[in-house]
Amino acid sequence: NLGLHFSERVVRTLVSWILTCAFLFCGFALIFYAQREQERVIESYPVLDCTPYQVNPFFNSSEVKYSNGTRVPNVAGSNVLTPQAIIEDLKPNFYNSTEGNTGILGCFCYALLDGSATGCNE
Repeated sequence: NLGLHFSERVVRTLVSWILTCAFLFCGFALIFYAQREQERVIESYPVLDCTPYQVNPFFNSSEVKYSNGTRVPNVAGSNVLTPQAIIEDLKPNFYNSTEGNTGILGCFCYALLDGSATGCNE
């Protein structure tokens, strides 16, 4: 820097300052966009209390086995989440349903991940 004229140093400093501000602005804009997108996704797929649901990860299962060993019929509209119930919740228009995207997909996935789904630990 000692061999540079004052005007060259000012130009270099100014260019560095402008680039730094531009990168900071882009970073803040990216963070703002990511937060807005996160809020949009949360609104699209609401969080649901999963405690009343039992998960049966098998298609066409005629009965559900609870963790205490009892078996009950798998009745449509009950608190038993099956893959078919998840598909119907994700595509309500296809199944002529008035309600959809209720958040039961999250309950289904959490139950599969933590092993509390019926039949996962057998």
